[in-house]
Amino acid sequence: MDQLAYISLATPGLSEEDIRCIVEQSRHNNPKQRITGHLQCCSGHFFQVLEGPAAALDELLSRLRQDPRHSDLRLLFRHELKGREFANWSMGFGPCSQDTLSADMNRRFQALITAGTASPQRVLALFYALMARSADASDELP
Repeated sequence: MDQLAYISLATPGLSEEDIRCIVEQSRHNNPKQRITGHLQCCSGHFFQVLEGPAAALDELLSRLRQDPRHSDLRLLFRHELKGREFANWSMGFGPCSQDTLSADMNRRFQALITAGTASPQRVLALFYALMARSADASDELP
């Protein structure tokens, strides 16, 4: 079982309906591959943590890299995982906006976008902080 996180740039003009479609497709497809995770949409970026069998994650990453709904996909980390952190979510979803972020959280998010790399612990700490700030950090669609 592996866990990975990536960040990518959402295609300009991507609508809420487009994002709803992404989440619904993920919720339909992920259980078949034993993939779980959570997606954050923030400041025009997708920030996602996924977990599942290594081969299934490889296949998903390959599809994600070809998806025209986003670009500049950067893998932030990937490591072996002993137990799932998102076991109850085929795909959790949490939108957030820059207005809901504290100055420190916005600075940390912008630094991650710029650097494109950080330790898994720092990436996950920021991810969980964004989840807590999300308007809907649940398994529900907006």
